[in-house]
Amino acid sequence: MNPQRRTRARVLTAEGLTKLCNRIREQEIKDNFGRKYTREELGELIGLDPGTIGAVLDCRGSDRSSINRCFTAFGLTLQDSDHVGKTQDIDVNFVGRAAAIADLNKLVRQGAKVIVIQAEGGVGKTTLACNT
Repeated sequence: MNPQRRTRARVLTAEGLTKLCNRIREQEIKDNFGRKYTREELGELIGLDPGTIGAVLDCRGSDRSSINRCFTAFGLTLQDSDHVGKTQDIDVNFVGRAAAIADLNKLVRQGAKVIVIQAEGGVGKTTLACNT
């Protein structure tokens, strides 16, 4: 029997990611004349390595304390609804769909039995479904 692997990695939910990104954008407009911060600049502001910042913002998984530091650096309070446990690895070639994956995972956690993913052909519906 394989022992169950324990993971402490957390990922932002769609709501948590939106909340953090909106606050970062507000700060960029206020302090940076609208110019987007680089990961290095965010790392300096938050006090974390740029790679960790990337893991949080790209929903690749990070520990709760790193996510909390990102939130508190921008005057936000991390809520339980802002993050979930990372349950599986997502294909690293599947980029830019973190919010959609978080939305689907939320529906699954809420007990949805059937979820319809509807869009034109070739946009990645099957890949999306397989990565949630």
